[in-house]
Order: sequence, then C-alpha cells, then structure tokens
Amino acid sequence: MSDQSFWSYHAPYRLMRLRRRIALFSALPLLGAGLSATLAPGIAPLADPATLLVVMALWTGFVVWHHVTFPAGWTEALPMALMFTGLLATTGEMTLYADAPALADRHVQWQIIRLFMTFLAGTFVLVWLLPTALMALPTRTLRTAHSTWVPVAPEALEGAMILQPGETKGHHRCGQPDDEGFFPIWFTANIPDESTFEPCTREMGYKQRVIESAEGEIITHSVVPESGVSSMARQSFRPENGGTRYEIEEIHDNFNAFTRLLFWLDDAQEDYVTAFVDEIEGRSPRAIKQQDQGTMMTRLAGWMVKNDLAGPNAGNN
Repeated sequence: MSDQSFWSYHAPYRLMRLRRRIALFSALPLLGAGLSATLAPGIAPLADPATLLVVMALWTGFVVWHHVTFPAGWTEALPMALMFTGLLATTGEMTLYADAPALADRHVQWQIIRLFMTFLAGTFVLVWLLPTALMALPTRTLRTAHSTWVPVAPEALEGAMILQPGETKGHHRCGQPDDEGFFPIWFTANIPDESTFEPCTREMGYKQRVIESAEGEIITHSVVPESGVSSMARQSFRPENGGTRYEIEEIHDNFNAFTRLLFWLDDAQEDYVTAFVDEIEGRSPRAIKQQDQGTMMTRLAGWMVKNDLAGPNAGNN
C-alpha cells in the first residue's frame, strides 16, 4: 500500500480507534510535570507554561506517531509514558546551577542527555517486566457490553460475523463440530517471528458452539483449548436507519482490571466489528487486530538480525 493511501486510509482509522489510549498516554506526563513544580516551587523549568507547552507538544507528537506506526504496541507505549512521567518529576532543580540561558548551559545539557539515556534504559527494562506483571494480575469474571450502528444490512452483517462449521469466510476458517457441538475456528494474525522478528502470518484458533439461536440474535460459547479461557456472548442484529444496530454482551472468565481497561482503551469491540465490515464491503482491512503486531523494539531487533548485528554471527562481517 502506498504512503498516500496509508496516511489517508489507515492513519485516520488508527487515530480514531486508539483515541483513548493516545489521550491517556499523552496526558500522563502532566503528573510528573506537576510533581516537579510542587517539589521545586519557583525554579522548576516545567512550571513555566511555555516550557511545559513545548515539552508536552513534543511528547504528544511522539505518542501520536507511535500509535499510527505501531498500533498494537501498547507494551512499549505504556512503559515509555510511565518512564517519561517519572523522569519529568525529577527535573525540578535542573536549572538551579545554570550560569547561562537554560538550554545553552552545559550543566543543563548534560542533565537532558542523562534523562534521555535513563529514559531509554528504563523503558527497555519496563518493556520486559511491566506487561508481564500486568497480565499476571488476578483474574475474575467480567461482563462487557457494546452497541454500535453499522452501515450494512442486518443479514449481511450477521452472515459475515456468525461463523458456521466447515466454511471459510474472510480471515476465518472453520472445522467440523465435535460431540459437544464445538467446532474449531482458525484465524490469521501477523505476529513477529521469534527468530528473525520479521512480520509473519500465523494461524491461531479457538473453538465455539451455538447455545441458542433466533432470528437476529445468537448466543455462543467460545473456548481457547490451550488455556481453557472461555467466554459467553449474546449478539443481536436489528435493522436501524438503513443499516444495523449491532449489540453484543459478553461474559469473560479471564479478565483482570488491566485487561478490562485495555479492552476499553483500544476500543477493541469496535475494531472487531470493523474487520467484518471491511470484508463485506471488499475494502483493505483497517482493523488493528489484523495489522502487523510488531513494535519499535521488534523492528529494531529485526534490523539487527538482518544485518548480523545480533546473535552468534554478530560482528563477523
């Protein structure tokens, strides 16, 4: 896809879909700036509105770029936001010993370099530790609900979203039901290869059975065989204003407080619906769940492996 169509087609969708995550991660460092001004009243650089505006504008621009380029990369976006917040809190006395205008003073320049290096090192550590810790929080059963209007006829939307045994539809492939009525469903995901870190299409799956079905409404039970994680979903499709009012209520047995928050921040249910709408309308997929799930770090790791800068052959060229 050309750069022109990326910026006119994918980028606006990602900004709209991830608006909550972008807003939170952009605003979070304001806490660090506020703490800096509180700990060093009268001398904290970030207490100056112009300085704070420039810092926050640069940070927000970076957050927006990151989410457009790596829409699935919350695992590094959150650590970066937390690390930047913490570092801003330490800037209260940065200009205390400056003998010249702040940015021209060598002491301040070294402080900025130190903060930048600390930001990189701290982010690298948090990327490996924080997501794992958050996902390991105690889980419980949670209910989610979502309602949206879709400019597609109810029959077309239901036909695309309700999968049947033995059919292949879009990025889903279904097998035959077992004795309990569960039939396997496989879907493709673009996940970085574990060795090369290059984008790699993989087939993943779960199993599902229909509990109850009526005109315009269906209740299903889904299970991930490897982990035993399951969910119950009631979906309804009602005509409304020339399109469809789609509603879904789900009960998940493996959500914790953070995964529930991330589900909302990422507008995950709307992204799920978008994947099917694009298939119906024959458009290139915009849904974030169908895009490359790589991050800045996997992109960097892939470049290093490709150029023999990492691994057993590093430096042998």
